Amino acid sequence: TQECVENRVDSLKRCDSSATEFELYGDEKGACGEPSVILQKIAVGNMRSNIQNSESPRSQMSPAYDVYKDFSITDLQVADILSEWADRGQDKFNFDLRFATCKWMAENLDNIIKSAVPPTHPRTFAGDTGTTPLTIVALVFSLIAILLTISTVYGMWDKYQQGS
Repeated sequence: TQECVENRVDSLKRCDSSATEFELYGDEKGACGEPSVILQKIAVGNMRSNIQNSESPRSQMSPAYDVYKDFSITDLQVADILSEWADRGQDKFNFDLRFATCKWMAENLDNIIKSAVPPTHPRTFAGDTGTTPLTIVALVFSLIAILLTISTVYGMWDKYQQGS
């Protein structure tokens, strides 16, 4: 069951000499054997190269391949979807499988998002770091440039008015 999967012993702790007895053997809720095999995805072999070689900047920035690459589903999760499909048995046009899959996705959306979204998301704006000497120098040069531009435009306009 999914409860057993969630309570399994961490495989990295099994060989850790500093692990406690509980970390080595775990809770009885997680004593259901080895982890279920993660089903492998069948992907288009050139998906990554198509994204990287695309001329569209939007597709090159797209995280779609990374999300697709990192998504996995266990055989227990597939069994949940298939049992929901078999239990429904209402649709003669075979849309029950789509319904069962969408229902499973909706029920497990939080877990799916946690595994797909990087821990640094959402990024926060750093905000104002304060006034630095470089900021003051940049402000002074920009004010000088603005004043020179205004005085040049005024001088040209004045010369134009004198010449007419």
